[in-house]
Amino acid sequence: MITFKNISKSYQGKLALNQINLAINSHELFVLVGPSGSGKTTLLRMINRLNTPTTGRIEIDGQDISQLQNINDLRHQMGYVLQSGALFPNLTVAQNIAVTLHAQHLSKSDQDYRIRQMLQRVSLDPDVFMNRLPKELSGGEAQRVGIVRALVFNPKIILMDESFSALDPLSRKQLQNLLIDLHQEFQMTIVFVTHDMQEALRLATRLVVLKEGQIQQIGTPNEIKMHPANQFVADFFDDYQEKIPLINDVLAAGLGQPSHQKSGTLSVRANIYELAQAFQQESEVIVGDKSLKMADLVTYLAQQVED
Repeated sequence: MITFKNISKSYQGKLALNQINLAINSHELFVLVGPSGSGKTTLLRMINRLNTPTTGRIEIDGQDISQLQNINDLRHQMGYVLQSGALFPNLTVAQNIAVTLHAQHLSKSDQDYRIRQMLQRVSLDPDVFMNRLPKELSGGEAQRVGIVRALVFNPKIILMDESFSALDPLSRKQLQNLLIDLHQEFQMTIVFVTHDMQEALRLATRLVVLKEGQIQQIGTPNEIKMHPANQFVADFFDDYQEKIPLINDVLAAGLGQPSHQKSGTLSVRANIYELAQAFQQESEVIVGDKSLKMADLVTYLAQQVED
């Protein structure tokens, strides 16, 4: 269990966190959510002592982490996944992952076995990816490598700071699904920071909503949705409702080719995730009088990133 007791943090006389009292249970996927400047990243970084409180203390399994003599002992219990994967650009995928295994004193063959095993678990073929450099990876692939690097040494705790926010909607959804599966499989404690309420509600076992360094509400996703504690929480949830693009949005972007078939296999009101699922079965999907291919979906998503 991770416990925050009367935590406050000041920067140049300005209060960033104000009397935070919070308990994160072991094996939870716990999400810190709030707008920019709410203090969520500051709170996350206190868990591995990248940040320290002005007042109060943090305990992990009953031990005050400020009393630990060797900070590396603390950090070797934790994986850390940043927004971009934060891979070393001059190291291969395998070398990037091996960085976190050095403290485990494993042989090179044992390291390679573990790396291959975990790459396969996140759907990256080790024969293809182990020797690639970060510049040869897509955003989603780089983030999968970042997740492997955090998981490969079996840590008790994983810290994730806006880890999916830079990804396109399809990659983001895929990695959210992957994280849910990995959490269920490995049962580690995950603390996840996001500013996206929809992502928080989708991932969290429980979550805390922060505003200007103060807790607004703690609860399960269903509790937050059904019983917001105040108007800020209600408005924040409304503002961050997920707006999933529809196939009609893809067609409105001028994509697709005329089709001679009379009936489509999907409605224009189906969303792009349903379209992506259809492409797993067919190379061409008919919508109304238009034919769509995977390249059309990729082009549409690329346009959204540019916008």
